[in-house]
Amino acid sequence: MVARFLGSINYGVVGVVMVPVSIMTLFGDWGIRPAMIRFLARYRSRGRDREARGILFTGLLAKFLIGLLLSLIAILSAPFLATRVFNRSDLTPLIKIVSFTLVLNSLLTASQASFIGFERMEFYSLTMFLRSSMKTLLSPFLVLLGYGALGALLGQTLSLLLTSVAALLMLYFSLWRPFRGDGVSLNFLRNLRTMLSYGYPLFISTLLAGALAQIYNFLMALHCSESMIGNYLAASNFSVLITFLTMPISTVLFPAFSQLDQEREGEALRIVFQNSVKYTALVTLPVIAALVVLSQPLIHILFGRGYESAPLFLTLYALSYVFLGLGSLSITNLLNGQGRTRATMALNMASLSVGLPLSLYLIPRFQIIGLLITMITANIPPLVVGAWWVRRDFGFTVDLNSSLRICAATLASAVLVYFFLPRLGEGDVIAFLLGGLLLLLLYVLLIVLTRAVGRNDIASLREILTELGPFSYLFNLILSLAEKLLAIIPGE
Repeated sequence: MVARFLGSINYGVVGVVMVPVSIMTLFGDWGIRPAMIRFLARYRSRGRDREARGILFTGLLAKFLIGLLLSLIAILSAPFLATRVFNRSDLTPLIKIVSFTLVLNSLLTASQASFIGFERMEFYSLTMFLRSSMKTLLSPFLVLLGYGALGALLGQTLSLLLTSVAALLMLYFSLWRPFRGDGVSLNFLRNLRTMLSYGYPLFISTLLAGALAQIYNFLMALHCSESMIGNYLAASNFSVLITFLTMPISTVLFPAFSQLDQEREGEALRIVFQNSVKYTALVTLPVIAALVVLSQPLIHILFGRGYESAPLFLTLYALSYVFLGLGSLSITNLLNGQGRTRATMALNMASLSVGLPLSLYLIPRFQIIGLLITMITANIPPLVVGAWWVRRDFGFTVDLNSSLRICAATLASAVLVYFFLPRLGEGDVIAFLLGGLLLLLLYVLLIVLTRAVGRNDIASLREILTELGPFSYLFNLILSLAEKLLAIIPGE
């Protein structure tokens, strides 16, 4: 809505303003969030509630202090960034406004880490819903009132403020107040050392991965027009469709991998890992295929025809997520959950070693196309290195048989829809609806024919996707269709 109301140029201004704040966000965690999730889950599973609440308190306070410091730095440096870096003094108040999101985001992510560690997923989901709802209401409303890019950024900041306050209230009344009589280990420095000793390799990993992303954004801001940046941001919005599906899987995986012991539960660890790769592929690859094949009608329907380059950008952008279905999501969660944070750091260094030189060469010459090619290529080394690391340390790897069947079903469905799409109707809405329905039916039929999915997989997916709330009913219809086809079509 904001992109449509602002137009590609003003929407590009929003993207430019967010660059310096996004860079500072890289320094807002120090590995504390994943450490909170891991130690809260581990201490709770072992009945060490006092230590768990000590980790909760320490994590919240540390994240708040770090976020507050970063917000102050961002506010004080706003005039320099606007006038000297971007050569636009009118960006100064915009940068100051979004600087407050640094401390607010620190509080929200610490609260969400607590919810995940305590396995109170309903509160985690509620905070995600609240933030999206408030942003959806406030940003378009303020833009429509005539505030332009200022309104869009102010809506983001206010939505984060309201969600952070709500998250802290939920945390206090649901996790802290009911147990405060049982005692709590409030040794701040000891708890902080414990979390940092685990989390600092992850912080460096995040810094490396985030630095690469911010280098991309910085080079994009320097070498691309605001209109092209607006087209790219419009395309990148569709990543929410993929993260919407991977979020419940990733949210469950990290605590699950943290609780399993490799020595005593090695077989269970293998089953959870291989199934997580399979289920991630089953739900993400068809969505990626839909974004690639239906990119043009999707862009036209949601953003209008003023975003001429966005369909091509969306096609390439969606392809950068293909590696999720090949194990990249599960590999990272497995390594972090089992304490192999140095391995995660190595994966991000592998990505940086490829992405940095490519970005410096391709973005100045090919602009957004160069950026997208760099993003796709830089995702390959960490997947290869990660799969090797998992095999070396754990003795198992991705179930290639299942992954190849799912990839084949997805590719065949996408190719068929691509060739039939011009015959499905002239209107964008008709092309999108009929093309999406045909892709879905073909995909379900092909994963059943290839036996890429079985009855046990359907039962597991149905349980996992309950985390999607009301949307789970839609996926239950699809899973029920696959179940009926499994009963009709003979197996191997």
